Amino acid sequence: MKLAILGSTGEIGTRALKVSESLKECEILAIICNKNWKLFAEQITKYNPRYAIIRDSSSYKKLRNQMHLNGTKLLNNADDILEISDKHKIDTIIGATIGTTFLRLNYELIKLCKRFLIANKESIVLAGRLFMKKAARHGTQIVPLDSEHFGLFSLINAHGTDFSRIYLTASGGPFRTYSRNQLKNVTPKQALNHPIWKMGARITIDSATLMNKAFEVIEASYLFNVPGDKIKVVIHPESIIHAMIEYPNGAFFAQMSLPRMEIPIKQAMINGNRNRNISPKYRMDFHQIKQLTFDEVNGWTPAVKFGIDALKKGGSFPIALNAADEVAVESFLQKKIPFLKITEIIEKILNNHKPVEPKTISDILDVDSNVRKETSELVKHN
Repeated sequence: MKLAILGSTGEIGTRALKVSESLKECEILAIICNKNWKLFAEQITKYNPRYAIIRDSSSYKKLRNQMHLNGTKLLNNADDILEISDKHKIDTIIGATIGTTFLRLNYELIKLCKRFLIANKESIVLAGRLFMKKAARHGTQIVPLDSEHFGLFSLINAHGTDFSRIYLTASGGPFRTYSRNQLKNVTPKQALNHPIWKMGARITIDSATLMNKAFEVIEASYLFNVPGDKIKVVIHPESIIHAMIEYPNGAFFAQMSLPRMEIPIKQAMINGNRNRNISPKYRMDFHQIKQLTFDEVNGWTPAVKFGIDALKKGGSFPIALNAADEVAVESFLQKKIPFLKITEIIEKILNNHKPVEPKTISDILDVDSNVRKETSELVKHN
């Protein structure tokens, strides 16, 4: 298996590289990062990829001047991965970048691989329909790496598409039991202290507001061609069940595993081969789990409703939702706005949004840019 990883220095990318060590058939053909050149240098030394692409020019120069590459070809243009993928017929590409920087590149890469393993939330939220159409056109399989969506992917492949409803679970984040009044003085440090998962800063804050579930509802709709009214979010603090599907006869099927991203990453990389063993440390011990509990979504946050409404309204609403959230979260992390203002600002942006029907990646990026500017202006006045 020839593998390329976009975003190799991020949370998903580093785990994917770690997983690759246990797969003898895996050849790391290319790794790409933005500017974390010190970690990137360690990865080049350890995994010896044929190509290493670092996008930031300053970081590229530091890396080139300070390490011996030992056969790895170092490049500075992320678009070079297109030629590399076509030339070497890469089997599997992992899109593990954060944000919209690699959106266009992710879209172009779909036609150049057999399987595209996607962890970049923005690619599906902003351009899910375009991605899925292109994948179908070129016979490329898109596999989600989020634990919830990979759970749904596995369940649907095993049990079929004639379900009546699908369920996404949410840990509830660090403020699951808080009242709205208790959230008034929440600090970024508190919000970044997730009780279960180790993730990047933005997604951790999104987990605290439950905005991550708003995006996951949108992703599930695009990935599995399911209307929003067939998708339900359930609070599940233990994060053992990641997804469930319900059939008309009342039967439920659940996908369960420890809350460790290495599990869906490895299963996706080996194409769901159940005969391949995983490390004993990732195996569940039901005697230690004790209980599985469920609850309704917290009443203080309207986040999940934002996702459902954005799906119903369609057009550019999901793009606006993502852009407003990213700016609002960054503003909170910089202590420009309090925690509760995140969803308040997003709601104002959505209420005033004049939707369009984006038909290309350029259209999508134009909407994204405009909404970011609007949100930044709104932050200044809060």
